[in-house]
Amino acid sequence: MSLSKTGSKKIIQKSNNYPGKFAVSIIIMAFIIVTVSILMSSKPTDPVPKSILTSVPYAIYYPDQSRLPSGYTLDIKSIQKSSGNVVEYFVDYGNKQLVVVFEQTMPSQSTINHFTSTYMPLHTTFWTPMGNAVLGAINYGKSIRSVVSLPINNGPWIIVTAPSNINQNDLKQVINSLIRS
Repeated sequence: MSLSKTGSKKIIQKSNNYPGKFAVSIIIMAFIIVTVSILMSSKPTDPVPKSILTSVPYAIYYPDQSRLPSGYTLDIKSIQKSSGNVVEYFVDYGNKQLVVVFEQTMPSQSTINHFTSTYMPLHTTFWTPMGNAVLGAINYGKSIRSVVSLPINNGPWIIVTAPSNINQNDLKQVINSLIRS
């Protein structure tokens, strides 16, 4: 204790301000911030087998299950590489109804234009985060199927077919649910 000029007692307190405690607090806060950021920004587990990812010269896109319409499910077991560099898989929406997705190396713009004008003469264009998609119908043997053509800049050409009676907004939502592997 010490006395002040007025004679009152002044208590001297021992300082507990350790520099080490401050540094540890900063490190713990940084760890918490980084962990939360990673958890909030992480995307779903990639269902595409690594052997397929490394066997094609383009990025593969697949539907994020959380963004698919209600009742729609990516059939993970259906993901396969077929002839050439074509990857295909199914999205099931009940009663054996399937949306079939094909991805392949991007052809020339003239090939895409020829496909659209020849096989989809009546179509509409809609915007997606990956680029403009063309929605129409295609003669598929003895039936007509809905079809979407989506050429992705610096990526694959995605062609999606579905039964003609599919809800068109659901089909667009399937397209808009696609994320890059």
